[in-house]
Amino acid sequence: MKSKTNEYIPVSTSKTIYYEPQTQQEMTEMVKRMNLGDMILRTENNLWYTMGLIDRIDPESLCLFPNITMDEVLEPLSHWGMERKSYLQKHKQFLVAQMGMIGLHKHCLVIEAQALMQYSTMMAALRKDAANKVTEKDKCEDPIAWIARMNNYKHRIHEVIYNDLIYS
Repeated sequence: MKSKTNEYIPVSTSKTIYYEPQTQQEMTEMVKRMNLGDMILRTENNLWYTMGLIDRIDPESLCLFPNITMDEVLEPLSHWGMERKSYLQKHKQFLVAQMGMIGLHKHCLVIEAQALMQYSTMMAALRKDAANKVTEKDKCEDPIAWIARMNNYKHRIHEVIYNDLIYS
């Protein structure tokens, strides 16, 4: 067994042990001796693996988990992106599996941007429409009616966005 000269400190482990098995037999023997939190470097794919539990109740259910890091920091999703993500995860599992985690997130960011753009465009159009025109004067004269009308516009726009973007 060789030990690495560079220290590798994993985020989620309690111990740091450097194994570099050269053959599959060496690998099998090392895995048998490993404890929870120990790490091993697999030379064929050059990835670090951490020994962890599959089942928290059964302490004998040890398994190697790859230490995978993401180079890319993903922008958080807001309302429309989360709605699209939950819809796809609930109703379109095959599509979600095809996209993968990063692809799904990027798709939801695109849908979110489209929804925000559509919301602002539709709200401006509704407020300028002669039949639906809402002014600051209306807001001062009867604030409750103004709030009711604005909520009505908002719900109409939400319904359109859900039908066009979220549930399509």
